[in-house]
Amino acid sequence: MNNQQKIYVQHLIKQAAEKVINLLNQGAHIYICGDGRKMAPDVENTLIKSYSDIYNVSESEARAWLQRLEEEHYFVKDVWVG
Repeated sequence: MNNQQKIYVQHLIKQAAEKVINLLNQGAHIYICGDGRKMAPDVENTLIKSYSDIYNVSESEARAWLQRLEEEHYFVKDVWVG
């Protein structure tokens, strides 16, 4: 299997973006664990882009939304770089 055939969590989030964002806005929790160099930023950027697209808000507003989720422990990361 080459990299073009692999499916990563950010791809699945993007495919179900509206459902994921709606669930988070209703109090769902999301936990990501793993690579903090590539995977975690890709997941974060996918969530930010999805929120921005769905609600037609700026990237900075979407980042503030995700940061709020993180501060309130609805978005939790256990990541490492190495």
